[in-house]
Amino acid sequence: DYIIVTGQDDEGTIVQGIRSGAIDFVEKPANLQLLGARVEMALINRQYRNMALTDSMTRVANKGTFFDQLQYQLALFGRHLQDGRTVDPISVTMMDIDHFKKVNDSFGHMEGDYVLKKTAAYLGQRLRATDLVSRFGGEEFALLFPETSFEAAYATYSRVLWDFGKIAFQPKKDVERKITFSAGIATLNPTSYDAIFGDLCLSTQEGREHVAKEMVKAADWGLYQVK
Repeated sequence: DYIIVTGQDDEGTIVQGIRSGAIDFVEKPANLQLLGARVEMALINRQYRNMALTDSMTRVANKGTFFDQLQYQLALFGRHLQDGRTVDPISVTMMDIDHFKKVNDSFGHMEGDYVLKKTAAYLGQRLRATDLVSRFGGEEFALLFPETSFEAAYATYSRVLWDFGKIAFQPKKDVERKITFSAGIATLNPTSYDAIFGDLCLSTQEGREHVAKEMVKAADWGLYQVK
């Protein structure tokens, strides 16, 4: 985000600046008090936007952002399918920390919060920049893998699970605990889309919402089968 300070007051210049990413503009000669107030307001607005997109505790994406991004990927999926282009699969993983209630009951909610933050940070560091980590609620996380087959998503999950299982948490002095998690994976590809959803149109909001919810439901079902 940035603010333009310009001596040109024609509408074309202002519109061009806003389209290029500016969030505000101040005409020259700039009043420093006014400029300072505009900058302060821009920073506050940015903070509120970040709060709307991320989970306040773990700082990864929240549930709403996860569904928005999944529906965006479904829109691309549908567009490529309609245009006859190569269609890459989309995978969703629902992940749940095992026996999380025991952590809270044994060591307190502060330690439980620490485990959630540590898990979120660990996932963010181990996945690709194009993947999305989100806190879905409680101790459950949702992962979005664009352009990823079931086999690739499973391989990623297995690697992450193996490495995470070697981390020793220390909830208090002279006490170590290993934290594990379980997960279910759902993948959408052209074959499964045709078989399950038929003529459902992904160019509509209703169609994308329906498919997104069904993918999460399928991954959740897999998670609880593992549990």
